[in-house]
Amino acid sequence: MNDRGPAFPAPELPRPLVADLRRQNPWWRGDPAPVQPGPRRHLVGQMRRRLDLALAPIVAVRGPRQVGKTTAQLQVIEDLLAEGARPNTILRVQFDDLESLRGLVDPILRIADWFEHHVAGTQFNRLARAGRWAHLFFDEVQGVGGWHAQLKFLVDNASVRVLATGSSALRIEQGRDSLAGRISTLEAAVFSLTEIGPLHGLDPPRPFLPANGLDAVADKAFWTALREHGRRHAEFRTAAFEHFSRRGGYPIVHKHEHVDWAEMAALLHETVIRRVIVAPRCGARRAALKDSDDADVIIGAAAGLAPTVQAAGPRTARRSPATETERGKSELGQVHRARAAVSSEARQNRRRRTGLQAGRGAKPQDDARRGAGRRLGLGRRDEEDGLPSPSQ
Repeated sequence: MNDRGPAFPAPELPRPLVADLRRQNPWWRGDPAPVQPGPRRHLVGQMRRRLDLALAPIVAVRGPRQVGKTTAQLQVIEDLLAEGARPNTILRVQFDDLESLRGLVDPILRIADWFEHHVAGTQFNRLARAGRWAHLFFDEVQGVGGWHAQLKFLVDNASVRVLATGSSALRIEQGRDSLAGRISTLEAAVFSLTEIGPLHGLDPPRPFLPANGLDAVADKAFWTALREHGRRHAEFRTAAFEHFSRRGGYPIVHKHEHVDWAEMAALLHETVIRRVIVAPRCGARRAALKDSDDADVIIGAAAGLAPTVQAAGPRTARRSPATETERGKSELGQVHRARAAVSSEARQNRRRRTGLQAGRGAKPQDDARRGAGRRLGLGRRDEEDGLPSPSQ
């Protein structure tokens, strides 16, 4: 970096991580990005508009896996490069399953420092003042501990534009409070009917309501015109919905329509359901359930992806609908019993902890108050609040 100022040690990263970053950013070497599957989702245009509007320095895109967030991110980068953005001002990091990140403290900040010094070659603030903003793309950012605090520090001290994606809506939501005024959020869902239609040779209608206009909804004429618009395109809507009802809305199932649905359902169960729900959240529950298969039943039943072929023994024939109905009822019963067992054990553990804490730290007046509360029929929480229970 040639900027004037005090000489500080150059920020460095572990060599394996540097190699991974160079692999994820081939445009630094003048090489093309990986080929992206088409067609483009509406999400690409939405992401680009939010970046260009710059109402907030961070644009967060959240949605389940396999809906096209990573693909859309790479297509935005392709557009920026095609429009003349300098390759050394664009950084992309895919955080999930990147082993070379392990042990790195505040990885978002350390990578940004390294990129600024070794790739951009000048400070982010200088680039912004020259009209050449640095764009930082972080994929699956929710897996980084303290990601929101790191992004807050980054955008508070550097003029950059950040686009972050995450598959965990809960974790992204938890980070939004500390990023108030600095973050704008987009929801990435499964395919809409106007995205499904073209994949099956249907010509979709143009959107009736502008992307950034709600004034018309207060006008009766708008609703009259919308009704006529719906009637004119009823054939498209019906045909597109038929494809949606048969295959769902995940992009991959429509891009590979020739693949049997059972195969696609198994893939979605593995890449979406198990990875997002089972892996992060079922560690403790598995121990309580005593059987990992019970956790699979819970997740599969909740997602509507319960297998239709017996897993054990030789391959058997597909069950009839009536048999599947009975099996669904049986699995649902297992779900309820498993959840009840987990809830019961959790309540018992809370009672034990409460009893131990009360035994160690209770004062005579606390005991008297609790005794009075029990005589009045108050619950434990009501005793602590000193208020009558709602049932009184």
